[in-house]
Amino acid sequence: MLSLVERMRPEVAAGGFPRDDSTIHFFTRVNALLEPHMTVLDFGAGRGHLFHHARQDYGHRLAKLQGKVRKVVGVDVDRAIGDHPYLDEYHVMAPGAPVPLPDASVDIVAARWVLEHLPDPARFAAEMQRILKPGGWLCAHTVNRWGYVGIGARAVPNEWHVRALKRLMPSRKDIDVFSVQYRLNSLADIARHFPAEGWENCSYVANFTPKYYANSRMLFAAFAVFQQIVPTGMKTDLLVFLRKK
Repeated sequence: MLSLVERMRPEVAAGGFPRDDSTIHFFTRVNALLEPHMTVLDFGAGRGHLFHHARQDYGHRLAKLQGKVRKVVGVDVDRAIGDHPYLDEYHVMAPGAPVPLPDASVDIVAARWVLEHLPDPARFAAEMQRILKPGGWLCAHTVNRWGYVGIGARAVPNEWHVRALKRLMPSRKDIDVFSVQYRLNSLADIARHFPAEGWENCSYVANFTPKYYANSRMLFAAFAVFQQIVPTGMKTDLLVFLRKK
């Protein structure tokens, strides 16, 4: 049986992904930056839930960075990182602790759905400055705080998020829901914590396939139309690409 996305986006039949797939978009740009000699840090790697399904589709192959570079290191505060299938090395770190890697040892940091959880953006920025090599990239995909998803998530108390997501995104597992802070989730936040004297800022906002539509065809269509008419600053996702000078 076809999924709702497959019914709403018939182009999924040609390659397995919709035209506005956020995973394809983000990891296409990350892959364009990779070189075989590099060390990549998967910051907030988690259990690698993107890879825990039987079908290894195009998005899966793009997101798998192991084997494309010299080494992929993962860090997370959750011990579930031990279940991640595509890390060469991993570390469990305490919340707020320094990243357990030497200074100037990383070529690319990839952080997907992580920035919204950070309680101390200044500390995070300092750690990125420390561990990245000159010319290294911080690549992150997160929620834009001024999009309808970001506004809605901030309006709902953290303790209600599991219940809300069960309705809006039934496929999301409880173990993949964490409290959010939204302190580094706008272009202005990025510019403030990663100033121009130290970073080349190539970040932007974009809309992608609606996610929180409660398996409703009508809600999916309504969100898709709404995304087309909102101002640029209210697009759903924030794509962060920062090059250390």
